[in-house]
Amino acid sequence: MNVNILLNGYSGDINKQLLEIYTKVDSRAIKNIVVIGTKQMLEATKKISLCKNILWCELDQDIDAVAFIAQYIEKDAVYICGYGIDNHMLAAKLGVKTKGSTLNLVNEIEVNNRVTLYKNMYGGNIRGKYVLDKYPVFVSVTYSNSELEIKPIADVIVDKLCEITNYKNDINVVKKIKIPEKYDLLNAEKIVLIGNGVKTQNELVLIQAFAKKINAQIAGTRPVVLRGLLPLEALVGVSGNIIRPKLCITIGVSGLPALYEGIEKSEMIVSINNDMNAPIIKKSDKYICEDFKKIIKLIMEENNDVK
Repeated sequence: MNVNILLNGYSGDINKQLLEIYTKVDSRAIKNIVVIGTKQMLEATKKISLCKNILWCELDQDIDAVAFIAQYIEKDAVYICGYGIDNHMLAAKLGVKTKGSTLNLVNEIEVNNRVTLYKNMYGGNIRGKYVLDKYPVFVSVTYSNSELEIKPIADVIVDKLCEITNYKNDINVVKKIKIPEKYDLLNAEKIVLIGNGVKTQNELVLIQAFAKKINAQIAGTRPVVLRGLLPLEALVGVSGNIIRPKLCITIGVSGLPALYEGIEKSEMIVSINNDMNAPIIKKSDKYICEDFKKIIKLIMEENNDVK
């Protein structure tokens, strides 16, 4: 059984992904680092690699490369991906494609005769222990802001697995639409987090206008994402992004433990909720017990800019 790191150069900073993984597993247990991306991404990996062997899949554009990569996956191996929605999705898709298994948001990986995975659950109050017997196994890790002093290996060996360049598909363009900018919740200073109390598209439009006015990004709880109001990239909580903005404004959020773990590192939490008994009220620095639509409309009607 081989344990490998799988890096998608298009899912965020290569160095950050590697450091997140190094904090979860003993680097001496890693056999290969598999890099998906450009020559520049490969070079960035070499500068911080603690593994002598790097396998490179050259990919010159940000496409869903799962179908290409799956054929090079070892059937009895474990692959560890970094943190973030793109990495969680990569692990899940490869698990399905190869008929293996997947576990996302893992806190610790122990490698002995077998691989044991540890994952915090229920707001960090319970630590789950997992052994996945259906190989290949794909894992993504949790966010880490730990700083490590590492000594990269000087002479790494690079083997090219495959080359996907100048890729073209046979899809005919029927209508061009504007693709929204990627969510960058980890670096946002202000975030407006909407919960199950936001029911309609019209309410979402109102909140989007409010978020734009205060220069904030919008995120959502699991029920909001499952209903399709926001994309998966906007998910906050134990199954999504763990955020730490200077200001987090929650709207219609109940505040259950799985969600609160995703926002508890915010410098200030302000909640708007018409239910005084909602758990989020006691966990907020400030709260407004009122219909959020009324509050937002009052703010939007102000002549002065909201900061």
